[in-house]
Amino acid sequence: MANSGISGNLLLHQLACFGEKGVARFQRDALGQTPRVTAGQLIAGYQTLIAAAHARGVRIIGATIIPFKAPYMSPAGFQRAEAIREQVNRWIRTSRAFDAVADFAKAVADPADPTELNPAYHSGDFLHPNDAGYRRIAATINLNGL
Repeated sequence: MANSGISGNLLLHQLACFGEKGVARFQRDALGQTPRVTAGQLIAGYQTLIAAAHARGVRIIGATIIPFKAPYMSPAGFQRAEAIREQVNRWIRTSRAFDAVADFAKAVADPADPTELNPAYHSGDFLHPNDAGYRRIAATINLNGL
């Protein structure tokens, strides 16, 4: 997320005291600041955490990324993010890199569309679980298995 707002900045006109007009700086100050993370980068980050935990003798549980499809997302943006989520979740489930896996995604996915949170479990923003969703997520963690 990028916040490059300028108090008093104008969209179409430029005034010395309020900086460059918004349409002129949008690409650079907003879109140009949004990092594009890949599945490989996320997996490498997980591998770093796993190695650090194991180096200290700590067991680590991997948790899948929950669904986040929302009607306010652009189809192209969602498809890109969903492809990354699917690749990372597949790695979490099958790599055996973690000592255990908690499948949060499966627990709270809508059976009719696994790219969305189950309506019974989302808080209304299509991204964050409600209390029942968090209880469902917590139930997927097998602490006895560690």
